[in-house]
Amino acid sequence: MVLKDRNWIGFHSNDTRVVVKQEGEKILPRAYGAAIGFIYKPIPKLAVNSALWYLFSEQEFVYVGDAGIVEPSGKSQRFGADLGLRYQLNKWFYADIEATYTRPFH
Repeated sequence: MVLKDRNWIGFHSNDTRVVVKQEGEKILPRAYGAAIGFIYKPIPKLAVNSALWYLFSEQEFVYVGDAGIVEPSGKSQRFGADLGLRYQLNKWFYADIEATYTRPFH
C-alpha cells in the first residue's frame, strides 16, 4: 500500500483571456487544496485506488455562454472522494471502474 499526501496553494481561472488581458495583475484568485489517498494491490492483477480531497477557491468564475463573457460568482469550496478498481484481464486488456462523489458548497 502506498499513501500519498499533498497540500498545495495555486491559482485558478476558468478563462485565460481575463488573465492575459490583465497581464496576471490582481486577477488570479488563489486556490487552496489538500488530498490524501492510497493505492493498494491485494492481488497482482487488481489495483484499488482512493482519495479524499478538498478545494477552496477565493473566486469562482462562471462562463455566460449567451453573452460570451465570464462573471465572478464569489468564493467556492468543494470536497470529494474518489474510488477506482482496475483488473488486468490479460496481458493487454484491463477492466476499469471508477466512482466519484463531489460536494460543492458556498
